[in-house]
Amino acid sequence: LHSMATLKWSLLLLMLLFSVPVFAQDCVTKFMGIPVDGTQEEMFSALEKKGFKRVRNEYLLGEFNGRENSIAVVTNKGKVYCVGAIDGNLDDITVMRRFNNVFSMLKNNPKYSYIEGELIPSGEDVRYNILVKNHVYEAYFQQIENNSDDPLICGIVRVHIDQVSVSEYMLIISYYNMNNYPNGEDL
Repeated sequence: LHSMATLKWSLLLLMLLFSVPVFAQDCVTKFMGIPVDGTQEEMFSALEKKGFKRVRNEYLLGEFNGRENSIAVVTNKGKVYCVGAIDGNLDDITVMRRFNNVFSMLKNNPKYSYIEGELIPSGEDVRYNILVKNHVYEAYFQQIENNSDDPLICGIVRVHIDQVSVSEYMLIISYYNMNNYPNGEDL
């Protein structure tokens, strides 16, 4: 289940990296207006200023997009490359509604450009499709900056559903800074 999703994500990243000339160095993905860059401590501090509470120096808790979320900060060589907002403890119907809601908000927002993914059809059995068919529900968007005649691609936003147990799910919205993303330098 997770290895297929990881493979698909890796292939998509490769396609994006080689089809898009370069992610602009001065245009960095932003999470709640904060650049997804710098150290984990700098990101934690910036999020604390927005009212998030640190939990054992591992993650933060606070309101994102109108709901209580856990916020994870992921680094590569000490630099932040991903911030993920995790809306958890959801049943299959709720996670489907929230996925579709976030998908629609991003698709209709001029700060984002749609890449791939679909709304979940009404009445679809998300639990069965994930558990039995190993279906992965995800969508990808580019965060863009329109400050000039030539919009800049600032990074990738991934929305996906992750299964926690047979009947519990979480919706994760991940903001990636592709400038700090691991590129195999340690291989």
